[in-house]
Amino acid sequence: MNHLSNSAHVQELAAVDDRIEEMQSLASRIHHETNVGGPAARGEAEQQLEELRECRRLLASRVSPAQVIPEEIWVDIWTRADVVPRPLDSPPTPFALSWVSKWWRYVLLRTPAMWDFIQVSPNTSPALLRLQVQRSGSRLLTILLSLKSAVPPKDGAGRFISLMAELEKCADRWQSFHLREVTRPKGLERSDPALYSNAALYFNALQNSLCGVHVPHLRHFCAWWHGEHRLGAVLKRGAPHLSEVQLSNVRISDNLHLLRGLTSLELTEPHYRGTLTKIQLRNTLAACPALHHLGLEGRWFESDPAFRLRHPDPLALASLKSLKLCMQDRWEEEGSIVHDLFDVVIAPRLQSLQLVSLSSQTCDAFLDVLEQRPQACGSDSLALLCLQGGDDFDKMELDVRVYSRMFQTFRKLRHLWIDTAPEDASSCLRTLETMADGGTPLVPSLDTLTINVGSAEDNGADVPHFIARRQEMGVPIATVRVYPADDVYDEEILEWVRWCQERAAVEGITCHEVGFDCIETLENMVFAPLKLNLDRLRRRPRTPLG
Repeated sequence: MNHLSNSAHVQELAAVDDRIEEMQSLASRIHHETNVGGPAARGEAEQQLEELRECRRLLASRVSPAQVIPEEIWVDIWTRADVVPRPLDSPPTPFALSWVSKWWRYVLLRTPAMWDFIQVSPNTSPALLRLQVQRSGSRLLTILLSLKSAVPPKDGAGRFISLMAELEKCADRWQSFHLREVTRPKGLERSDPALYSNAALYFNALQNSLCGVHVPHLRHFCAWWHGEHRLGAVLKRGAPHLSEVQLSNVRISDNLHLLRGLTSLELTEPHYRGTLTKIQLRNTLAACPALHHLGLEGRWFESDPAFRLRHPDPLALASLKSLKLCMQDRWEEEGSIVHDLFDVVIAPRLQSLQLVSLSSQTCDAFLDVLEQRPQACGSDSLALLCLQGGDDFDKMELDVRVYSRMFQTFRKLRHLWIDTAPEDASSCLRTLETMADGGTPLVPSLDTLTINVGSAEDNGADVPHFIARRQEMGVPIATVRVYPADDVYDEEILEWVRWCQERAAVEGITCHEVGFDCIETLENMVFAPLKLNLDRLRRRPRTPLG
């Protein structure tokens, strides 16, 4: 059914409405005028009238909004809805939509693109998985395998083996594979063995499948594995088109064969038996001459006092444009990690830098390196600096002195992103209001500020004060992008947003646009803003996701 046939149904419905009006008029005359027809004529008119009404009901169902809207618009709406979080074991979005109406089912079954995102958990039905793969046609697939700490089914191990067998059958169409981490439920200590019991249940099947699978079209591979056992070698048969890799708590030394020719690489929470030597890290990065994003959390390499004797100059990655450094829970050794890292590699043309949960001591060590090697992090090319407080919104406790050193180092910065505790954000904004030597702004090219506004009680007054002072102080910021911690704006925040809109270009972005956890977002850290609609952003009641 297409838009033209819907238009024909509309015209037909209008004709039926006219005919019904005529028959109602005739039936009324037969009922009130004795000289018009008789009982037989009255019965015939009423029968025709009922048939017309039935015809109208059928036509009306075909020209309802759900029927009249063109297929391509429905597909666009459904594609956007598929990114909305949903309960872990709820039916996949295309199945749920196909159960709404025959028309939706018709459209979905002829749209393979709606079936190519496959989310699997231990509770997924193998039959349903098989059906979704069939309906995806020949399209390349995005696989999200989630082993979160949900209660496994009674036939957990057997079912999981069946699920992995189904995924293996379509491995030649995998384009992106994401193994979601095992999370820690509330009230469960990190050392509690119950946290990892489910992961251990599926470990062997998972390891065997990922080791022997053939993936000729795989581009993105992500493994966030926090099980009791550590994942060893994966994709040993090769992945010729692999370009983006994220590994967390995986034995990296067993997977060096994956780290060649990459454009994006993230290494998080290294296993103590899987760290690299400095030489291995240098050789790995040298094997990725087109690498444009690198993310490191923790110490993924061992210290080596003799390294600089063999390699006095660090490897210069001219293609590296984006760098993420996270030192959460490792503050006691942050300074040495920073110096060791820039002994291995530098990024002279870096454009975006994300610093996550760095202490004042680490930032000082980082800035010491940049003063000694101005090209280590693209001091002359950096356009975007993101300061992030970490998963728990920890205080970085950076004072005005550290911020001042940072801004003087990155004088060509155009976009500053602040996602920290309110105290850190306040110190940062106060620093921007100060002047460099000669009475010029610290960052004369700064054009855009993106900030987590939190709540009015936290830092609601800081941003308006900064906006009011920026022209007086010569701060060139013209655009302010705001978002709240929980995607809901307090009334006080909305009030000062109105005030700010009269003095600067204010843009609103939603929380799901702010996450930096996946390579796809890290490569594009500057997101397209939403049109700021204050009525839409008012505090609204929350609905549970299930």
